[in-house]
Formats: sequence, C-alpha cells, structure tokens
Amino acid sequence: MKYKQQTVCQKDNLKNDIGAVIYSEEMQYYKSLLECSFCSKMFSNKSNLRKHYKIHTEDRSFVCDICDKTFVDKLTLRNHCKLHSGERPYKCDICGKTFVETKTLRRHYKVHTGERPYECDVCGKTFAATSNLRSHYRTHTGERPYECDICSKTFVEKKTFSDHHRTHTGERPYVCDVCGRSFTQKTTLSVHYRTHTDEKPYKCSICEMSFKDGSNFRRHTKRKHNS
Repeated sequence: MKYKQQTVCQKDNLKNDIGAVIYSEEMQYYKSLLECSFCSKMFSNKSNLRKHYKIHTEDRSFVCDICDKTFVDKLTLRNHCKLHSGERPYKCDICGKTFVETKTLRRHYKVHTGERPYECDVCGKTFAATSNLRSHYRTHTGERPYECDICSKTFVEKKTFSDHHRTHTGERPYVCDVCGRSFTQKTTLSVHYRTHTDEKPYKCSICEMSFKDGSNFRRHTKRKHNS
C-alpha cells in the first residue's frame, strides 16, 4: 500500500484547523465560566462559586483599623494591610517593579514574556489575564455594571469605580509609612514611595536614563527618541 505524502500546504492547513479547534474550545470554556455577582471573579463550576460566595456572605470579623474594610480571615487582612503600609515584598527581577502578592508578580511577568493567551473572539485583541479580557469584552457589549450611588456615573471595571467613589468621600486609604502622606490609589502610593527609596525601575534602553514612574518614562521616549 502506498501512502500519499502530505505537502507543506496541507500540513499548514491541518495545523490551522487544529489551532482553530483549540481556540474554539478555549472560547467555549471562557463563555461557560460563572461570574460572582459581587466581585466579577470567574469560576468553572457552581460548587466553587458557592464556596467563593462565602467570602462575601460569611462573618467578616477581621477589620482593618485604617479603612475599616472587613475580611473573613487573618491572612487576607494581613495582605490587605500591605496596601496601606506600602509593603511590596515580591520584586520582579527583570524591571524591579514590586508587588504585594506572588500571584500578582506571576501575572506581571507576562508583560516581559509577551505571553497574552486570552483572545477576544470579537476583535482578536489579546490579553495576559482573564480579568483584562472580561473588562475588555464589555467594550463590545456596552455593559457598565458598576454605578456610583452619588452621581450615577457608570464604570466597566470595579477598580475604576472604587477610585472614582473616593473623589466623593475624600477617602485616602493608602498611607506612606515613611512620611504619613495618604493617597486615593495604591499605584500613586507606590510611585510616591520611590521618592524615599530613590528606586527608578523604568530604564530607557536608548540613553539609559531611568525614571520612578511609567508615565514619565513613556513621555521621555516619545519626546526624546520619537518612539
């Protein structure tokens, strides 16, 4: 019996067909995920979602003495307190950026590797994390689930909503443990903290100038190097 040899084109078509099947299965999986109505976190089955719901409904007896936010266990409270103190013990060995939790550091590493495995099935845009894909998906659906109870402004992301809400309340929960200055956003605290440590994690690969925050770094590369 003779076997017909596959051409390069046939092999490429087969590879593309397999890739399309895998992509389709991934998108079906993503669409089948169950979303928590409190925090938008996603779960693969009802059992895990029910367990997660307890975080929102059970006794939350561990209270932050700075912002009065409550938690179900001591470990979660301890991690939360790092937001106020500015403590960020997990450092990226590539760019020097620091993080409160290891899972956030692992997610950040994808910025350097270029890994963006989550693709929007509407426009093809790719993302490093499922949470970013979920938020992006709302730009297509028009969904803005987070509404301010003061001015009725709506938001796509919970974080953006929380930051906005503080413009009404004047709450500044993120406190520098060096000088006592407080901020509405943890990212602003992180940038401020570098005025004490003199850390400049953003380095220009062309002229080797370094910067404390990403916005100044991007402004520099655009103005000085047209990139």
